[in-house]
Amino acid sequence: MKFIPSLPSFLPSRSLPAAALAALAVLSLMGAARQAAAEPSPLDPEKSRWTEVRKDDLREAIAPADLQVVVLMPVADCTGPNTGNRIVVRKWHCAGMMRMGAEPALSGVNYVIVPEDLASPSVAETVRRLPEVGVSAGPRYVLLIDWQIALREAGGSYFHMSLAAESVLYDRRDQRWRWQAIHRYERYTGDKMKPEDVVRDLGYLFKDEVLRPVLNRPAVLSPAPQYAMSWATPDEALQAPAADRARVLLFNDYGKVGKSYEYTPDHFQLLADADVTDAKARYKSPSAVNLVVGTRSYLAFDVKPGDYSLFVGVDGRTPLKLQAGQTTYVRYYRGMFNANGVELVNAADAAALKAKGKHAVLEDHAEPKYAHTPVRFLRD
Repeated sequence: MKFIPSLPSFLPSRSLPAAALAALAVLSLMGAARQAAAEPSPLDPEKSRWTEVRKDDLREAIAPADLQVVVLMPVADCTGPNTGNRIVVRKWHCAGMMRMGAEPALSGVNYVIVPEDLASPSVAETVRRLPEVGVSAGPRYVLLIDWQIALREAGGSYFHMSLAAESVLYDRRDQRWRWQAIHRYERYTGDKMKPEDVVRDLGYLFKDEVLRPVLNRPAVLSPAPQYAMSWATPDEALQAPAADRARVLLFNDYGKVGKSYEYTPDHFQLLADADVTDAKARYKSPSAVNLVVGTRSYLAFDVKPGDYSLFVGVDGRTPLKLQAGQTTYVRYYRGMFNANGVELVNAADAAALKAKGKHAVLEDHAEPKYAHTPVRFLRD
């Protein structure tokens, strides 16, 4: 991969100020004092889903004052020599992580940086070791955030960047591991990416992707309460729902060209027909459920029976008459001249589609073709 020659000079003067470098140096010394360093994060951003929930034992909302956000920092990459494009871009994000504590996206949250070699595969052990680097044990909840970056050429001096973050929530009071999720975002970048752009991207990742489902879990579980929506697990996806519920199995079978596992996500809106007041209702109605489904994946969810509309693209609207105790199978596909299409399929076709994809939100153990996303935290 071609090295970007103008990036190294960008870093010392604009990305990591002297105070930040000093703080990282202290963290590095603390890490060196420990006998055994942790392995680097095993995350592979280009094989991570946009959102993948690995553990969900959280039902109550959390006040920001009760949450401590702890970011694991790769000190060696942040302060070492520029040995390649990935390290250079990783340094951009090291600098952005150092600034995030002062950003509105984390207003009211206790935000700290620790060296990644503090971490072990055990969530509880990692939390117990935080005082080694001066982190107080005040807030009830600790959200550990690990992250990795991948790069590949995108033509000329531009690169396609993927950043994946693994987040785990630990409840100090109950001494329980409550949550684990993977989030990812992508962007094109070159040798002129501004520091404020990095901070803006990280602000989006933290506020909208990592923190939102943790701070406001009840609303995220069912964003439109009158629908009483809930996710169905991969094992349940092809089954019939409860007698008073209707299930939808939505497949994203729209083929895309690219090396990434999920090259781009597609956005759908689900809206009860009673709430479709005009052509723009899905954008302005608080009742609309936003669904993000990556390529080669599917969503399975239950709602109350009734008449709904599934929206995709600018004008696409597919009516769904959802019956109690029944599953409706929907396929999104590439038609002629790259046009998109939505169709209802039968149970046999749905089983074949499920076999070649994986759940877009929940961990899916049945993956004959695509490997699991490796994570750092594996046990309590």
